[in-house]
This record gives sequence, C-alpha cells and structure tokens, in this order.
Amino acid sequence: AVSDKLQAAVLDVGTANSVSCGLLCRAVNGKTGKAVVMKIVALRPFISAAVAVEGEMGGLAPGMKVTLGNQN
Repeated sequence: AVSDKLQAAVLDVGTANSVSCGLLCRAVNGKTGKAVVMKIVALRPFISAAVAVEGEMGGLAPGMKVTLGNQN
C-alpha cells in the first residue's frame, strides 16, 4: 500500500525477514524506468513502513517489486 498523504509505503517484509530500521530499498517503475529509494522507518514481524529518500512516492503502485538494499 502507498499513501500519498503520509508519503509512506507499507511493505510485506518485517523483523521475521531480518529487516531492520534504516535499511534502504529500491523500487523501479516498469513504465517510466524511474527509481524510488526508500528507507525503512517502522517495523512489525511481517510488515514495515518506508519513506522516500530519493525519487517520488507518486511513482509507486501497490504490487510493485521492491529490492532490499540500494541495488540496481
């Protein structure tokens, strides 16, 4: 889920997946090729919240693939 109002995305990974606060992740819009780099800011066992540190959240959509770490 992506919230334009909160400028945050909910991801389906959490502490059970060895994710920690501050971890960077990256999503690329398949149509435009634009990337959004996000930082994990809140965690639960199976979900997390992330905010954009590079790019715009408006380029994200539910169901997009997110890569943990700032890799291509």
